[in-house]
Amino acid sequence: MRTHSIIDSPVGELTLVNTDGVLSALYMEVHARRPDQAGFGERTRTGFEQATEQLAEYFGGQRTQFALPLAPLGSEFQQQVWQFVKACSGLPVFLHCCGGIYPLIPDLIEAGVDILNPVQISAVGMDPVRLKAEFGRDLVFWGGGADTQHVLTEATPAQVADHVRRQIDILAPGGGFVFNQVHNIQANVPPENIVAMLDAALAYGTYDSIRERVQVGETL
Repeated sequence: MRTHSIIDSPVGELTLVNTDGVLSALYMEVHARRPDQAGFGERTRTGFEQATEQLAEYFGGQRTQFALPLAPLGSEFQQQVWQFVKACSGLPVFLHCCGGIYPLIPDLIEAGVDILNPVQISAVGMDPVRLKAEFGRDLVFWGGGADTQHVLTEATPAQVADHVRRQIDILAPGGGFVFNQVHNIQANVPPENIVAMLDAALAYGTYDSIRERVQVGETL
């Protein structure tokens, strides 16, 4: 059974959708491709108390993570498209999804996602070591190579190079990694840091160079 609730927030009204007792969707007022609300079921406050409380704590600066049972299986259209692509073409499904999405990743894999981008390593729960250990056999990480929020904007070129090498050493072993910075390079990034990032990726980011480091006993 599906029900929904609408709550006020600092970013406008939020529509929460509950499917069989589990939070399955959250939509903003200006949400792109928002489904028809008629499919959200009856409007009620019952069953949304925990989500409403935690959202209030988040917007009040008292919470950075949510402890809610989730069932984010995507829309019926998304699931049909992803499975159609996989069945008819053999091509992988590439999903761009920013932020701290660690709790959603198992469901995304089940829904058919093969490649995840941008791998926002600065977000809550997005520790690259844990991501690689838990999901490295099921996902290609297309991103996570350099943090654009803090490292590229604030670090020295030498620090950028060390950061890039560390990310490659975490995410690349065993395959399943395409180097890319996290999302778009910001306007306030010094040009020399962009050069340092690309130079480090070229020097350390090929699988031949990774194999060479393993052979000489460097720790990954």
